[in-house]
Amino acid sequence: RSREQHILGILQDQGFPLGERTWIRDTEEKERRRIIEEIYRQTRDLYGYERSLLEVIVRRGAYYLMQGRLRRLRRSKAHQQHLAGNNATVTMSEHEDDVGEEEQSSRDSSEDMENKEDTE
Repeated sequence: RSREQHILGILQDQGFPLGERTWIRDTEEKERRRIIEEIYRQTRDLYGYERSLLEVIVRRGAYYLMQGRLRRLRRSKAHQQHLAGNNATVTMSEHEDDVGEEEQSSRDSSEDMENKEDTE
């Protein structure tokens, strides 16, 4: 785990925006080779990993972090929509109260008119 974090840290130090960009689709092959070469240079004595294994670690790590970011965005959006839905319900309830008051006022006026006619 800490080895993966170290490798992903080097990836970030090389200017790759983890969680923001995909490794394969959004990164040109030339840049991928350059970054893998730099990660290899910095880690070969520590871990002895081959370039192909480093690429797998980078690809999986970048994918994992991208999916986590997208999941958080979806949840945040759903939460905001949920809150907006509750506010709409409250607004509708308040509107119903206003309509109820108008109806009551209208009934009171009608009763006043009837009472006035009865007294005349």
